[in-house]
Amino acid sequence: MASIETVLENIGEKRFVPLFNENELDLEIILRLTDVELKETLTELIKPIGPRMKIFKELQSLTSTDSGK
Repeated sequence: MASIETVLENIGEKRFVPLFNENELDLEIILRLTDVELKETLTELIKPIGPRMKIFKELQSLTSTDSGK
């Protein structure tokens, strides 16, 4: 499994890695969140709308890919 650091780096949003680390959010936890929980979490963590939506869409796609296994 990839890490949150890798995912954020791949979409050009590595600057947000410390926020996920400070809140002890790794990819395993994130992939268990519902879309609503994910959106609420990102809204609290990331204030700029553009990067937040970019990260949300990427993590959402990983969640649906993961659940399709």
